[in-house]
Amino acid sequence: MIERSGSKTWWRGVLAALFLVVSVRLVFAGNLSPDRRGPDKTGDGDETLSKLIADLGSPVWRTRENATIALMRGGPESYEALRTAYEQAGQYEVRRRIKRVDAEIYVTRLLGPVPAFLGIAHGRYNLTYDVEPRVPAGSTALLIRTVFPWTSADRAGLRRGDLLITLNGKRATEASPAGRFPTWIKQQKVGTPCRLGVLRGGKGLLLNKRAMRGFDPRGFSRLKTRVLHHDDDPRIAKGEAGFLIEDARRADPRLHLKKDDLLIALDGRPIPAEGAADLFGRWTQGERIHASAGKRGRAGKGAPQPVRRKRVAGKKMVPSAQILRGVRWVELDARLGRRPTYLPGGRAWQRGEDDRTMDDADAAFETWWAEEFEGARSGPGLEIGAER
Repeated sequence: MIERSGSKTWWRGVLAALFLVVSVRLVFAGNLSPDRRGPDKTGDGDETLSKLIADLGSPVWRTRENATIALMRGGPESYEALRTAYEQAGQYEVRRRIKRVDAEIYVTRLLGPVPAFLGIAHGRYNLTYDVEPRVPAGSTALLIRTVFPWTSADRAGLRRGDLLITLNGKRATEASPAGRFPTWIKQQKVGTPCRLGVLRGGKGLLLNKRAMRGFDPRGFSRLKTRVLHHDDDPRIAKGEAGFLIEDARRADPRLHLKKDDLLIALDGRPIPAEGAADLFGRWTQGERIHASAGKRGRAGKGAPQPVRRKRVAGKKMVPSAQILRGVRWVELDARLGRRPTYLPGGRAWQRGEDDRTMDDADAAFETWWAEEFEGARSGPGLEIGAER
């Protein structure tokens, strides 16, 4: 009897554990599994509008939030359906969200559309190769420190640690730095598509005498390499070249070079596509690279040229080589969205308006709301102006 009772207890424990695991999986599936595209792609017509309004009462927070943001992109033509839903709503949460939607539609007509939002927090502007060796010499990048959940960046697949280096095919350079990307994004309308180019993972190596004792360009002379251009490898900028290391066994072992390393810069300068192999050979024989007139290296005028001098314009020329190891190039399509309501700063900060302007717009909305919506229902009113 005792053994049988223990057996029953054991089986009950197993069944309870299985039930708990299934329940947790279902809860997470309900909250995290909805389409990562979120509200960016919504259809037209009454059916879609009705579906979004119905989703305001979903038990899943993300579904409610996606529906709220999607409805905010509508116009005054949504008022009638929203008024009907407000009159019939039995949940305070649904009524509150309907008011938020109407407030955004109304204020947008007064102050203009809200700026677009990608959904990232990034490090210092204009990150360069001497700070982050993964950034190709001559280029700049934004280091992505945070990707906010359920934003355009999250849906596109950006990750923490990515280096954002191109926007819509335009590479960030020293003359046109990556710090301009956020300004362009804020100037766009919600729903604007864009294409992002990032360097992901791996590491960059900046090899010079400070990085390793006994560094000498002649140690590269016996490498087996293959010249690559932008069409071969998008990590290389247009008009430039790189050297894919196919066999490093005969190179100076102190360099610790590996097969599939990509050599992308010499002496802190990009390698021009024209005459790349000849320039590299001369560099390994002791000639240094400089850019005439201080311009960014490109084939033709202003391209880096080998010189035998040890100094240029009074500055000592330090030989160096930049290597990418395991760094991947990733291109992602994003559709710019709205700033999530869960982030601090509120509506005034999001629109770039001062509090007084926002207060005046909210006051006008409250007057309109009391006449058009709140009068249709008894009970306490809902305050929207407090959201900043």
